[in-house]
Amino acid sequence: MRTPVKPSSLAQIGALFVLMASFLSAQSSVVFVADDLGNVVRFMDGQTNGTALGSLSGSGFSASQVLGIAYDSNTNAVLLFDRAAHTVYSMNAASGIATVLFTTDLKIFFQGGAVFNNLVYGIDEDTQKILAYSFDGSNRA
Repeated sequence: MRTPVKPSSLAQIGALFVLMASFLSAQSSVVFVADDLGNVVRFMDGQTNGTALGSLSGSGFSASQVLGIAYDSNTNAVLLFDRAAHTVYSMNAASGIATVLFTTDLKIFFQGGAVFNNLVYGIDEDTQKILAYSFDGSNRA
């Protein structure tokens, strides 16, 4: 036997949805997309057309196989993983200017990408193992 929902419960549920909707509408979403050459586009909430953020070539780098992207909220940077160059670049999410964050051992083909607990995560294509690096690339976990 089903228990009927009381009108007061419906009012509370409705108020919760209104609160959630107003909270979510106050939040802004940003999506970054990159191609294999390191050209980055930013899509803001509700936009169907993105705007160019920056490119690795515009910052003087010659990328050839960017196969990973991550966002670091602590530095407001888009991280780009260039597998062929064994390099992780950091692109300022406001200015679009990129710098080298770190390079990996030449035996590691780093791709994918995530930032968590001040570590940069990616996958080594050859071993299919998840690797974690500190932001200066000195410590690999």
